[in-house]
Amino acid sequence: MGKTQQGQQTGGAVNVILWAAAGGYMYEGEQAEGWSERWVVDGLEDSPRGRLARVELPSGRTRTVPLRELPDGVREGDLLEVRSGVGGLVFRRLEAETRAARQEAQARLEQLNAGEGRPGQHTLSINSDGEIDL
Repeated sequence: MGKTQQGQQTGGAVNVILWAAAGGYMYEGEQAEGWSERWVVDGLEDSPRGRLARVELPSGRTRTVPLRELPDGVREGDLLEVRSGVGGLVFRRLEAETRAARQEAQARLEQLNAGEGRPGQHTLSINSDGEIDL
């Protein structure tokens, strides 16, 4: 496992990960200097190795990362900027983008619950037992 150093940067908390070994968290594209992308925290889970974050990469693949390696306060659904840094990866919570994505998802859920599907889409009918009729 790597060591974590806390730092601050405008826009949110940053953790610099100094990886002792790749440990399966990195793939070739992540190692190039100047590389960056956005990951989504898909879930948090307990394991014998401690708390883990399951993150979804832009490719749709998922990886697990020790929660202690990510910025404090990370939650499911958070967007993270991940970029290469000196000796490892830099993770930064994208708080404004996460907030906007959550608001958009909530608005969409409210539309669906109100029966306002997208044009051309069928709405789901729910029977008296509260189950969806297919």
